[in-house]
Amino acid sequence: REFRRIDESLTKMASKTVAALVASGKPRMDAKDKPADFGEVGALNTEMSKRSRHKPIRKLIAEIPTILPKLKPCLLMSPLSVAQYLDASHPPFDVVVFDEASQIPVSDAIGVMARGKQVIVTGDPQQLPPTSFFQRGMELSDEEFTLMEAEGIPEDAESILDECRARGLPDINLAWHYRSKHESLIAFSNHHYYGGSLLTNPEPEIRDEGVKLVSVDGVYDRGKSRTNLREAEEVVKAIAAHYRDEKLHGVSIGVVTFNSQQQSLIETLLDAERQKDAELDMLIANDEREPLFIKNLENVQGDERDVIIFSTTYGKDESGRPSNNFGPINKPGGHRRLNVAITRARLGVVVFTSLRPEDIDLSRTKERGPRHLKAYLEFAARGKLSLPAIIKGESRDEYDSGFELKVAEALRSQGWEVHTQIGCSSYRIDLAVVHPEHAGAYAIGIECDGATYHSSATARDRDRLRQSVLERLGWRIHRVWSTDWFRDYEKEKTRLFEAVSKAIENYSPDGAHLEQEQEEAVKAPAESEAQDAKSDEPIAEAAKAPDSAGVPYQMVQISQTMKGLDPYNPATVEALRFAIASVVDKEGPVALTLLCERIAAILEMKRSTTKLKDRLSEILPRNIPRTKTSSNTFIWSSKAGPDAYKEFRVHDGNDDFRRALSDICPQEQANAMEHVVRSYQSVPTEDLLRQVVLLFGYNNLTQQMKDMLRPGLKQLEKRKGIQKTSSGYAFKG
Repeated sequence: REFRRIDESLTKMASKTVAALVASGKPRMDAKDKPADFGEVGALNTEMSKRSRHKPIRKLIAEIPTILPKLKPCLLMSPLSVAQYLDASHPPFDVVVFDEASQIPVSDAIGVMARGKQVIVTGDPQQLPPTSFFQRGMELSDEEFTLMEAEGIPEDAESILDECRARGLPDINLAWHYRSKHESLIAFSNHHYYGGSLLTNPEPEIRDEGVKLVSVDGVYDRGKSRTNLREAEEVVKAIAAHYRDEKLHGVSIGVVTFNSQQQSLIETLLDAERQKDAELDMLIANDEREPLFIKNLENVQGDERDVIIFSTTYGKDESGRPSNNFGPINKPGGHRRLNVAITRARLGVVVFTSLRPEDIDLSRTKERGPRHLKAYLEFAARGKLSLPAIIKGESRDEYDSGFELKVAEALRSQGWEVHTQIGCSSYRIDLAVVHPEHAGAYAIGIECDGATYHSSATARDRDRLRQSVLERLGWRIHRVWSTDWFRDYEKEKTRLFEAVSKAIENYSPDGAHLEQEQEEAVKAPAESEAQDAKSDEPIAEAAKAPDSAGVPYQMVQISQTMKGLDPYNPATVEALRFAIASVVDKEGPVALTLLCERIAAILEMKRSTTKLKDRLSEILPRNIPRTKTSSNTFIWSSKAGPDAYKEFRVHDGNDDFRRALSDICPQEQANAMEHVVRSYQSVPTEDLLRQVVLLFGYNNLTQQMKDMLRPGLKQLEKRKGIQKTSSGYAFKG
């Protein structure tokens, strides 16, 4: 329990840290309480203020290459959009990620891959390939299919996913399947497409299958409309019944057809039904969380709903002859289209079909698509009985170890019915106790630290993720550790019996019994919550926007003068050094010229002189750091030397005193410049200097000021993360 709490806290903290780092890197969009009008920020502000005549997006993006990744660290674009909106000179991305890569042709992907320093290609090789079939916006007739097959014309192109796999790029298989809340929804695909490698989660009910078949006495209009009117009418009736059933409110629904003509027919019939029934129309219109969709095989990839309704469309024609042309399913790769369609549901699938499995003549084709369609219709009709591999592994009395057998025997000794190895995939719950009063329901699942537990590669999978997923599905899980069982058998047996008794007593068919338990399981002690809140403080600090200005410059306050003190008398050296230390401690790094002015004021001299300047240079202690430029010498306090100085001091608004730019050391100039560059990410040199002189109290930038700031620019160019561009400076941190 403590591990789960800490791991969840760590996961949340990681996401907050990423968000904070992104927020802290965003450029300032204003200057002097108005939108900045210079550099890349100025170009973007100008476009945002326009109501018309905007620049083309490609041109605007080319003008803001530095601030774009700070404002939008992640760009979501299609390969076509990348070519359309990003110039070839656009800086490379750190990572390019292809999602649904099985649908992306190599020709579209290769140019995008060249834009990244690293490439991650994600996709399912058993799902939709790139196709020219629907790009032409047409469906082929039986004769056209036969002609293409005879001439060997490929329907599908090679995808970038296929190409990467063929080239032997390193790959990782993601085995966990979380979408389906009923194992039978993924069991067919797991068996036929993934070789049983997917890890699925059993549900806590022994119920009817999640896939149901509804036979329709429909007629396929071959060669004409290519639709099945009766089948479409039954689908519309099912949609209407779903929305009118109050128990199903909040359960989303989607419809998948085997061709685009049937999709259009169902849409037309449903629109007519909605016009006749205002209540139905309102129910469908108000379903905003996951609205109803009606799609065909070619455009449903990526969608999911709680319930999916299929219209297979094809069947016997008016003459009673069944069709063996199932559109794109007949072609090479057609089985992948079927796999996409049958894995869109979370809770259930209803197959409306005019086809019988025996209507499909497999002797007329060598492709996997029709074979799998026939097998799926059998699966929808018979359930897991049609999958021998699943039946074989679904024994009610199999054990991974003798330890599990001992636990099961202890449970059965109390009269409870115990099932073993619950599930369809290679991941199964070791033991489950059937509820004695609720037929078809498991009261509790028992997990032992056997083969299934040790098969997980990480503690997060073993001890948190897997159990949290099972609990969301409605399971109550109790763990029995083998070491504890053998060390203190009576104690662990009593603990097990109490857990089972409590689960049976508190069981509720709607799962309400789990809510309070789950809240208590993840509830952290008050000290831990305080510790988590404290750990968020540096994250919040990192998210703060850059400061708008540095520290106000503070002059030394002369509380008492040394009137009449002769600075050239050897006897006054110590007194002078004390005065120098007071000024440097307050105003350092301070220019020697300014230091002379302060000492002259302390001595109540009318003005600073060259003679006094030479005298102060002569008596300065050797341990006080000093740096020189061509025009000045700078005296540093002991608080921060030249290499460690990170501050800059701005004009405090006092018109009686304003430092000359030549009296500001190059390090402080560069600190102010770096602040401006970091704040705006990319700044032309002229605008950079203008912002810096504003910070130091000057409204106008003159050529003389530019010359005085050159030492600071030289320092800036040496700073880490600062890059000199053709027009100015950019922050690349």
